Amino acid sequence: MCIENIGNWASYIMEQSTLAAIAAVTGFVGALGGLFAAIAAYRSADAAKEAARQTHEVERRGLVRDIAIAANNVIAETMRVDDLGNKLKQAYQTLATLSYQTGGSEPKLHIEEVERKQKGIVPLQQEALNLIEQFESLRKSPEDELVKLLTKMEGYLVHARRVKEKFDHDLESVERDKA
Repeated sequence: MCIENIGNWASYIMEQSTLAAIAAVTGFVGALGGLFAAIAAYRSADAAKEAARQTHEVERRGLVRDIAIAANNVIAETMRVDDLGNKLKQAYQTLATLSYQTGGSEPKLHIEEVERKQKGIVPLQQEALNLIEQFESLRKSPEDELVKLLTKMEGYLVHARRVKEKFDHDLESVERDKA
């Protein structure tokens, strides 16, 4: 019976060492899988960081582009305002001539008001031109500065459009009075 116990005992030890070996191999495979998972997670985090950087850069370029568009729109609109102002001044002079008020103060006041508004538009146009000339430096500007510039240019554009609408309205009124 002693030999039989020794055989059982040897069999038991072999089973235990086999189980331990299987557990060790399983642990190693698990650790290896964990290592691969960690590498994949690291690469994924790097890819996500790079994608976020690229997205930010695309948004930044879009903001710079929007500033350039707004500045060009300000330039174009201020040029329209100036042309319309010149037509309006000419229309006031023609109306004054037709109504025999050539030396009168009313046509002169209207013309001075148009000239004042035209002069008020010039700085907006100049600032927009300067901004276009500095286009390359915009790319290096802080994002909050870019947002401020875009807001400023959009405000200038609204102002120029208001002046243009006023000149349009006044020109239509003068043209009706001339007829």
